[in-house]
Amino acid sequence: STASGSVGSKPINVGGQANNDASQTSFHLAVCATIVEEFPHEELWKRWMTSTTIDIPNINNTNDNAEEATNTISCSSELYIHAKHAKQILNNNNSNSSSSYLKSKLLPFSHTPNWNDVRVIRAMLSLLQQALQDDKTTHV
Repeated sequence: STASGSVGSKPINVGGQANNDASQTSFHLAVCATIVEEFPHEELWKRWMTSTTIDIPNINNTNDNAEEATNTISCSSELYIHAKHAKQILNNNNSNSSSSYLKSKLLPFSHTPNWNDVRVIRAMLSLLQQALQDDKTTHV
């Protein structure tokens, strides 16, 4: 399902496809993750989160003889992580799982949720709140 709304005057898309506004020239995706203390496949995440541009064919072009017009969209993203054991990750300088990249993406606190606990929802809401504080965020 797709949810959308706004924060102030800024429209936000949550968990779904963006509106197909051809005038949109950029989007910024906030990726929110909850972990215990390990962050698997960190190198893949770093590569996937790299900013890029994409060319989208302009489907409103009705002139069959003209070259197909495209819209160039600037794409960027930011990763936000809530860890159950955030203090252990932040204080551990020797572990591969505690890289500077992971530490830079962590929320500075933890709700220390247990399995099937309301604190998981609190962690998710804290991630959403943090992501929406960034003025660049257009999608979560």
